[in-house]
Amino acid sequence: EEEARIRRQLAEMERQLAEQRSRVNSSSVKVQRYHPMGGDRQPSAVLVNLEERAAAQMAVREARQMAISLEAELEAAAVREALLSQRLEAAVTQEMQAREEATRELRARLHAQAALVEVEAKKAAAVPALQQLRMDSEVTQQWSEGLSQTMHVSHLQMDSEVTQ
Repeated sequence: EEEARIRRQLAEMERQLAEQRSRVNSSSVKVQRYHPMGGDRQPSAVLVNLEERAAAQMAVREARQMAISLEAELEAAAVREALLSQRLEAAVTQEMQAREEATRELRARLHAQAALVEVEAKKAAAVPALQQLRMDSEVTQQWSEGLSQTMHVSHLQMDSEVTQ
């Protein structure tokens, strides 16, 4: 916006400068008309034309000076724009890095949760196997106790027979 405003002012100043140059040139022509070579001189017309020319030259100088200052403003605006662009780029880069870091953290959390779910699934799958092992262990223990009693009874019978 600022650059466009300065460019419009610069264009206006260039237009005014061209207009002032035109006036200076026409004043010069008028002076030549009023002062033809070898003709009568008309001091009042010459003085007016010279004053107009001096005023036009002063206006041209002012217009040039204003154009120079507008160009300086334009350069300053371009520098400010470049600085703002750099700041914006740095902010965007920082935001992207923060998002990448957040994404990495989120992925790490998801992997940890997936591992936890996998462990829980393995535990859940192991429960029936553990229950079966307990039942097998109880059956084995009962069988072992029964076998032990049977062997004890069998030994008692053998002892009884031997004693008889």
